[in-house]
Amino acid sequence: MLKRDAGLTLTEMLVTLAILAVMAGVATLSVGAFDRTGGAEAEARRLAAEITLAADRATLDRRARVLSVRSGGWTLAGAEHELPSGLRLRGDELEGRTVIAPDGAAPPAGFTVEGVSAWRVTFDGLRASAAPAGAAS
Repeated sequence: MLKRDAGLTLTEMLVTLAILAVMAGVATLSVGAFDRTGGAEAEARRLAAEITLAADRATLDRRARVLSVRSGGWTLAGAEHELPSGLRLRGDELEGRTVIAPDGAAPPAGFTVEGVSAWRVTFDGLRASAAPAGAAS
């Protein structure tokens, strides 16, 4: 009669690792879904990234882009983005439109995303950044 050594077989180890990988994937996706519910910080960072990307594209193809802001979201280069409920967007410009020029010569612009907290997005003509409202930029 063969005596089995104490320990795990390769098959047992692979099954255990597969189960752990699935559990880690589910946990990661759950955390990601929680983050996507949005907050002033997440939306301000998204707006800053979108503006910077639009400025880069304007520089590359030498075509201006227009950013229009409204209380419930923004439109940039024809693509609309709605803010989650409970958040509000304000722009410094009276007409709510900011032109992103290909040469970066657009005047500086600022936007505030308000919710439980407030975050400020500033655009210098080439790059946008987000910071808590009231923080020095």
